[in-house]
Amino acid sequence: MAEAAALRQAQVERTSGGGRGGRRVVAWLGAAVLVSLVAACPASARPREAADGYVFGDAEFVRTEFKVTIVEYDDAAAVTEAAIEAGALVAPTVSGSYGRVVRTRVFAWSRLRDGTCEIHILKPAVRYQPELLGHELAHCIYGRWHS
Repeated sequence: MAEAAALRQAQVERTSGGGRGGRRVVAWLGAAVLVSLVAACPASARPREAADGYVFGDAEFVRTEFKVTIVEYDDAAAVTEAAIEAGALVAPTVSGSYGRVVRTRVFAWSRLRDGTCEIHILKPAVRYQPELLGHELAHCIYGRWHS
């Protein structure tokens, strides 16, 4: 559809004449070709980024049966502290030219142990992001699948 509109626009500009019209025709045709090439690229060839910003990589394993335990927190600071205490997140370190403490806020994380998967997450009533729960469940099923 975008190609057809671009071509119609190019035809109108070509028939209108003028010195700059030729450049506009080339620009519109170039855009139409670019749109065609991207559309022709199979979806499987392009990495698909999920709502949480991650792209699924290689599965560490595939686990189809396990027990899931959900641990909810009232705020992101508590989720982050629990992740640090469990060793799932490295404690903040001093870095940068001004010696600032760099800290990552964590809204969810998971821990796999002996056929059990613990998903630690911020309470949905506080911040509802179902993609976080799905992301952590994917870790339960596939292990470490992103870098």
